[in-house]
Amino acid sequence: MPKKETKPTRPEKLIIGGVPYQLIEHPYTGEDRRQASNSDYIKQEISITEGVPFPRWLSYLTGEITYRLLDAAGQHNPSPTSRRLGPVLYRFFRENKFDWINTDATGEPPTTLFVNGLPYVLKTDYNDYLDARNLCGEVDYAKLEIRLHSDLKAEPRALVFLHEATHALLYEARLLELCNKESLIEPFSVLLFQLFKQNDFNFAYNGD
Repeated sequence: MPKKETKPTRPEKLIIGGVPYQLIEHPYTGEDRRQASNSDYIKQEISITEGVPFPRWLSYLTGEITYRLLDAAGQHNPSPTSRRLGPVLYRFFRENKFDWINTDATGEPPTTLFVNGLPYVLKTDYNDYLDARNLCGEVDYAKLEIRLHSDLKAEPRALVFLHEATHALLYEARLLELCNKESLIEPFSVLLFQLFKQNDFNFAYNGD
């Protein structure tokens, strides 16, 4: 008997940058006047065209999340960056599980993190190397590795992991002028950590 497909549950609200946004739908008005999605900070709403299938709905939602995260991280004029980073963040949500980061405790990061389809492998045997550089973590784009100091406790480990993941997200979006910009990476990664701590993103996961 074929496996019965379950329809993903779309959340009614997401907390982004500490701000709760209601997720609503707006009517389709024709291609000539179509606005796929919009986010309103003042009204605390994210509006998406009604009737679109879940993957399309999620891609629109991810675009708005990306814009809001970049804006909160202090990125000047986030629209061009969000258009390139949004599709990469969409795959990030679809191809990884984040239930190891929850409201009560922080578990172990995954041994493999997919970034735009590429498998970044977690390495924790680089302590001497990291100590010599006074680092808690590092990402190696060429070798597809995220290196974490093994002495990190739970929440610092998660924060450093997402910090290095943010480097990788921007790199794989080919935002080479931003992927090593610590003044953006640090606040964005903290906001990403907060996003996963305050929301259940299992609704977006498309794996086994």
